[in-house]
Amino acid sequence: MHRGLAAIALATLLVVGLPALTPISTDGTPAQGTLDASDVFAVPEGSSRSGMEYFHDVFTFNAQAGETVDIDLNSENFDCYLALFGPNSEFIQDNDDFGSTRRSRVALSVPSAGTYYAVVTSFSPGNGGAFTLSVTSLGVGAPIPEDFANPWGNIPMPTPPPPEPIEGTAYQGTLDPTDTVPVQGLDYRADPQYYRDVYPGYLSQGQMISIDLVSDFDGYLYLIGPSGQIIAQDDDFMDTRTSRIEDAVITETGNHQIVVTSYSGNTTGTYTLTIGNPQQAPQATADSQISIGQTVQEALTSDDRAVFVSDHRAGAGYWRDGFSFMVSAPDTQVTITANYDFDGYLFLIGPDGQIISANDDYTSTRDSRIDAVLPAPGAYRIVVSSFSEGNGGSYSLTLQEGAAPPPAYDMPTTPPGFNVPDVTPGFNTPSAPPGYSGPTPPQGFSVPTPPQGFSVPTPPQGYQPPPGFGTPPQ
Repeated sequence: MHRGLAAIALATLLVVGLPALTPISTDGTPAQGTLDASDVFAVPEGSSRSGMEYFHDVFTFNAQAGETVDIDLNSENFDCYLALFGPNSEFIQDNDDFGSTRRSRVALSVPSAGTYYAVVTSFSPGNGGAFTLSVTSLGVGAPIPEDFANPWGNIPMPTPPPPEPIEGTAYQGTLDPTDTVPVQGLDYRADPQYYRDVYPGYLSQGQMISIDLVSDFDGYLYLIGPSGQIIAQDDDFMDTRTSRIEDAVITETGNHQIVVTSYSGNTTGTYTLTIGNPQQAPQATADSQISIGQTVQEALTSDDRAVFVSDHRAGAGYWRDGFSFMVSAPDTQVTITANYDFDGYLFLIGPDGQIISANDDYTSTRDSRIDAVLPAPGAYRIVVSSFSEGNGGSYSLTLQEGAAPPPAYDMPTTPPGFNVPDVTPGFNTPSAPPGYSGPTPPQGFSVPTPPQGFSVPTPPQGYQPPPGFGTPPQ
């Protein structure tokens, strides 16, 4: 949808043939509904589920500025998704899973007075079924509910976490259905179908740590920071039975969590977790500034240690250059290109420190490209690293607004000195033996004739063949 139409989209949904907006009370009374193919509302941009391939039921309620509301969506039939839009059809917040794939929840203090729009949709296109939605006003200035900070609070009481780890120690563990420890900040493996063992430990900014997991199942390893951010993660190191976080640099002092889980849900087995002694990380280097429309020429060296999280290239074995830039308008489209004399790797980092997009090879191992729409104003970062540890060299980096054209493609040319080989001297196409005239049909053989009275059918009057199918037979 064009951004200029977004502000009036929800206010003009009462188009012929479309269902009406549904008012909902803010006293917590549940509303029953069914999401199906008749729910064809057009929803403004902002939510990842705004597309017309998703069904949308839209509920309206009024709120005062600073009023705290708790919106709770539940379904027994489908993986539900909840989005909230403000009085000017601006996107406010959305949620996929709150405690399970069958529940979504948004709780916040609304920024301004007016009519708000709660959109009920699904995680996957074309899904739907029966649902229950409630909106509860907690009053102006009221705090967010305490249980909202723990989205997995509706799971039965988890088993106690293992004792705080002693650095440099190996732990023997078993992953089984009793391991339901909730983890703030974890991605989709926070779902109850993934069993989790959690090992807490205190780490300080500027340290780095390595962690190894060896299991008899396909394991997955996370390091989570004090604010719930994923600092590093790994699936397969040497094979599907090993995971390794190597030289992860700690950017925030506090209690961290090492999470042992699995690649697939409902997986059990035994494992060994080895936590290395924290070391002092190399001094982080400050970002350079880059402006939209600018190209810079730089070199990646062993002295470049830009701050980085969420990928194994945050390890001390990788060199990293960082560049910061500001975006002042929402939905700014940018194109970032890099050309290297080594096998480089390019990352785009959002204001929350998490990776928005990454690219290794665009047209070759010597270039990378990222095209992205930046949803909100703020400070963004570009990180240039390499595919392999300890690798670097010269490179150019360009930041452009809008979609840049793809690189020109050159047709391959014949290499210098290469010629199409000539026919071997004296070589002639073989001829038929003397007197040979080709096969003759067997004695008595003749081409069959159609049965008496048979004729080729003619098409119906007015028939025209489909494009590309030619003229019908006569």
